[in-house]
Amino acid sequence: ERNPGHGRLATIPGTVASLVPPPPGCRFAARCAHVEARCRSEAPPLIAAGDAWTRCHRPLGRDGTGDA
Repeated sequence: ERNPGHGRLATIPGTVASLVPPPPGCRFAARCAHVEARCRSEAPPLIAAGDAWTRCHRPLGRDGTGDA
């Protein structure tokens, strides 16, 4: 069942990275349109994004430093 107010998730092109062992940094770095150098080496922190949680160095609505 979907939560009210939440639409379909966008698809991400590319192949899912192996999780054994997981790649360094963000697991979506190879498939992300907004990838930065640190995404490939530094795991992003878990942060609140409205009523959800995300692991991203550049979540929507925030600049590259993680500040709103």
